[in-house]
Amino acid sequence: MPPVLPGTLPSLTEGEVIRQACRIGVGDCEGNCWDIKVQSCVRDGESYYVYLLPPTPGCPEAYCAGTEVSCPAGQSSENYGFTPGCTANFPKITTNPQLTNSTMGQPLEVVMLCDFDRPPWDNLTMEVNWVAGNEIFHQTSLYNGEQQAVLRQTELRQGMGKTITCQVRGRFKGGGAPGATEVSNGFFVGIKILTEIVELDENGDEKYIQLQPTLPLLCRFPESIIPCTMSVQVEFKDVDYSADRKCQGNTVPDVQSSQNCVRDFTTDDWNGILEFPVKATRDFQIDGRSDGLRYLKVGFRPLSSVIAPLWDGYQVEDVDVLTKNEDIGGTVCSSTGDPHYRTFDGKRFHVYRPGTFVLYRHRALPIEVQTRMKMCHAGNVACNCGVAIRSGNEVFIVNKCSGSRNTFQWHTGNIVQYELPLGVRVDHHGPVGEDTRLYIANGGGQYLVYFPTGSWMKIDVRGYYLNIYIYASTDDFMDKTEGLCGTFDGDKENDGLHKGTTATDTIADGAVITYTAFVNSWKLQEGRTLVEGLLPPAPLPLDERLYCTCKDDPGIGQTVVCDSTLAYNCRWKDEVGQAGVNPVADRQHARKRRSTSYNDEVYDDDMFAFDFDDSPPIVPPPSWPAPNGMTEAEARAYCEDAVLNSPAGALCSAAMADSSDMEGTVEGCVADIQATGDTSWAEVAVTTMEESCSDILYKNTTFWTFNNETNNGTTNGTLAAPSFFFETVSMSQQL
Repeated sequence: MPPVLPGTLPSLTEGEVIRQACRIGVGDCEGNCWDIKVQSCVRDGESYYVYLLPPTPGCPEAYCAGTEVSCPAGQSSENYGFTPGCTANFPKITTNPQLTNSTMGQPLEVVMLCDFDRPPWDNLTMEVNWVAGNEIFHQTSLYNGEQQAVLRQTELRQGMGKTITCQVRGRFKGGGAPGATEVSNGFFVGIKILTEIVELDENGDEKYIQLQPTLPLLCRFPESIIPCTMSVQVEFKDVDYSADRKCQGNTVPDVQSSQNCVRDFTTDDWNGILEFPVKATRDFQIDGRSDGLRYLKVGFRPLSSVIAPLWDGYQVEDVDVLTKNEDIGGTVCSSTGDPHYRTFDGKRFHVYRPGTFVLYRHRALPIEVQTRMKMCHAGNVACNCGVAIRSGNEVFIVNKCSGSRNTFQWHTGNIVQYELPLGVRVDHHGPVGEDTRLYIANGGGQYLVYFPTGSWMKIDVRGYYLNIYIYASTDDFMDKTEGLCGTFDGDKENDGLHKGTTATDTIADGAVITYTAFVNSWKLQEGRTLVEGLLPPAPLPLDERLYCTCKDDPGIGQTVVCDSTLAYNCRWKDEVGQAGVNPVADRQHARKRRSTSYNDEVYDDDMFAFDFDDSPPIVPPPSWPAPNGMTEAEARAYCEDAVLNSPAGALCSAAMADSSDMEGTVEGCVADIQATGDTSWAEVAVTTMEESCSDILYKNTTFWTFNNETNNGTTNGTLAAPSFFFETVSMSQQL
């Protein structure tokens, strides 16, 4: 029913005024009014009115403009109760129409039924208008006392994807005006979107886009001949509020699905709720707007089916997806040099003692890194000599702890002492997936390990010791980590959490904490290490599902890209894309623990033997001057020069200006020189700075390069990862 404007129109001197528009007619909408704005204007001597009309609330209807007025009380007309043609000759009846769906015919088809009340008069014609989106798309006239109008499937297709109503009125067969029009309940015919906005955190759980068909799936042929199914195809659409991000030539996706981009639903599925799982990509980037949000839409290709004609060509509406960034730059846990520790949250300390320690453990997933330390450099400091890494049922071991062995030379008859080479081993303790990836670089001088969460680590082999760097993902954030790397939650003051308790040591920045309760709690006893084959149970298994991105390419159609990991780590992709980086070959021949087929000639256990005599060494506290005679001021000047004037120094000083990492790197270098008198430790300080710097550069897209790419005459802005990092920063690591 069209709204009317009761009351008077404003005069020219009143200016803009508020008046009310009120709907007329019967039913649930009767009597509702709302405010509009009206102003009297004059132009070129002509008077007119300007109306500011908001959308009509509640019921599907429209504003009507004209000079006609409402019929007098007790009269009606063809013009919905407006002049001209007002008459009292019309049926005064109440119909109470109700709209439902059903099936009928052979073969079965979906129909809509409009049931209504009417008096048993044989001189009455009932007129039913089928309305979708305020437009009449079909009309039915009933002459023989019927109380039900049927909208067949062929006509129903015209209203698909909209809310339809049936509007019923009566008129006398002998003439006169129609009676009042009554409107049924609205019925959406199509597929409802139950989740119009899906909000995803980058460290959050999987959520579902939920759809609900309101009409059944009926097919032309029996199931015994052709299965009655419907395929629904998903596509992820970017929202052009910001530039696309490119990594290794590929666009970085915002969300992914644990199922393929095409899902087939049976008739039983169709009667329930259709679900499409989505999860935010762990993209390792501080991106989005200032509030860390990125927007995109999940769309659907038009349905296509020759055996289910009602749904053929149906277009499901888009769903808005909101992803929230959870990445933090510079979140690298490291154990380097003699060794210096840096937690994920940035707490720095030193530990000088032998033993095997938990460096990093995920609290829910079977991911863990254990390090082995032994005394080195004349016995006054400790060094990382081995590392064991668990991911699910797989354990990767790098060991330089075994030292030397005596062997008898038959050709000379002498006992000769020789240094055991670096030992590298992969153990399988059960089924393993493809999400853990192991790489070797720099001719065996470096090892890279990638976890299914997107976290990864780098092991630098420096002669007799190892430098270890672990890069956290958003799946590590908010109290999901423990060990010497701390509790990754943005608060470095609680990083001294003890194993298995809530007790926490307060750690001063740069302190030596060798025999504190915190360090003692994370020390492992003999028989409790990964190297010896002990795998503690984990609350949850690793996520080994296949995640897919779904893109619609105008040139080649829909592109489905499935990777075996949810994370999209551009830094990792650039690392393993460098020349000389290759998968660890021995992984495919990994031995199974406790296997009778194990061959000692393939794996020399001497290379993995640990001396578990971890009795505390007598190490005097370091003092100045250093063993090489340098004063503290001289050592600090040397370290500052080495760090700041390195190839990456200027770049990283700017990138790390808001953190304490530059100062902490220099302090670690000074502590090394004080303890050992060896200035070569400055190289370790530079490398540690570069690792923290690279994490900031890759995560913060403000450091990315903006490119204008032209494709078919259209220019699109894209952000490319800072490849200059490997040209400037990593070059010094390879010298």
